[in-house]
Amino acid sequence: MTVATMLVPVAALAQITTTPVQGRGVTISEVMSLLQRFVQIAMTAGVIIAVLFFIWGGVKFMTGDSDLSKNEGKNIIKKAAIGALIILGVGVIMSTLAGIVSRQTFQ
Repeated sequence: MTVATMLVPVAALAQITTTPVQGRGVTISEVMSLLQRFVQIAMTAGVIIAVLFFIWGGVKFMTGDSDLSKNEGKNIIKKAAIGALIILGVGVIMSTLAGIVSRQTFQ
């Protein structure tokens, strides 16, 4: 009895007809364009943050009066450089993938 009452709503939903969604499909070029814009914005923000860290590390290094403070400034500069290289590497990888997907790389 309980199984029959559980299946009644399922049987009732089977009778519902839906109309197809109107509109046009999304093309791969539109997806790639959106992804490229997102990556470009993220890279710009990342480079700005890396430059701010370079400045902060430089100020900390130049104004440091002890070796500990100068080493902390050096470490900030090193980490900013590594971050900037990672950001630029992601940009190269994304542009390569975009070229491969859109078939514009090897022509």
